[in-house]
Amino acid sequence: MPLEFSCPHCGTTTLVEDQFAGHRGPCIGCTREIVVPLIPRDYRAAPSRASAVNSSWMLYGVITLCCLLVLATLGAGITFLVIPMVQVAQAEARRSQCEMNMQAIAGALLQYHREYQAFPPATVTDKAGTPLYSWRVLILPYLGPEGEQLHTEFRLQEPWDSPKNMSLVSRMPAVFNSPSDENSRFQFHTSYLVVTGNNSLFPPGKSKSISEILDATDETILFVEAKETGVVWSEPRDLVFGVANLKQGVDLGGNHPGGMQAAMADGSVKFLPQDIPVESIEAMVTPAGGDWTGGGQ
Repeated sequence: MPLEFSCPHCGTTTLVEDQFAGHRGPCIGCTREIVVPLIPRDYRAAPSRASAVNSSWMLYGVITLCCLLVLATLGAGITFLVIPMVQVAQAEARRSQCEMNMQAIAGALLQYHREYQAFPPATVTDKAGTPLYSWRVLILPYLGPEGEQLHTEFRLQEPWDSPKNMSLVSRMPAVFNSPSDENSRFQFHTSYLVVTGNNSLFPPGKSKSISEILDATDETILFVEAKETGVVWSEPRDLVFGVANLKQGVDLGGNHPGGMQAAMADGSVKFLPQDIPVESIEAMVTPAGGDWTGGGQ
């Protein structure tokens, strides 16, 4: 550390390296011999004010950096934990909304049954047997004011894809689409189908009543949830028993993690786990099989 030294003879001030302390030599001003004084012990030990300030700022910077690193690590950890929790919550919310959709549709089917003493046919046909439109059109009056208005405007003597009826397709009731099946919603495709067939609750060209259900109504499927059906909501097309692959992920389900939902003939909605045997699903589709499946939650 340089030492400030003044010549006792001429007063010239200069900086002398501390290694020359105690040495003799000529003054750079008057050339007379001088002795560089020894450096006091406390002078060597005490840092300059600038040095102390710099050290303080360096320490502050290190502490700040450490704090930022800790916060970043904690933030990453919290994000790692929170994101999956949010995703699970969103999936549960979609499943819950889907269940409410199915309860509304099941309620409409049961209201139709109370009025006509039978469920609607899966497909409405003309006198020649040509398919016109789906059962979903028939339950519109039981889906609230918007459904009633849509039913009033729908031309029941014309097929679903006539110019007039096609102009109504974009007004699909929200309950006909699962919130987990968004791609279908933008194409006005339904996520909910009945299973048709001679041994089902919706045989071709016929309407069945609850009195014809010999199995328990809470064990008999009314309609099911399906993924990306490609079926426009008013279109007379559903799953055909014996033709459709009732294995989940093929024709059924796939909209929710771990399984699918099915509406029962008593109006309840059950969640069927993805590992439920196909035979159990087939048993629930048949209303008079005399079998009990014990499936669903």
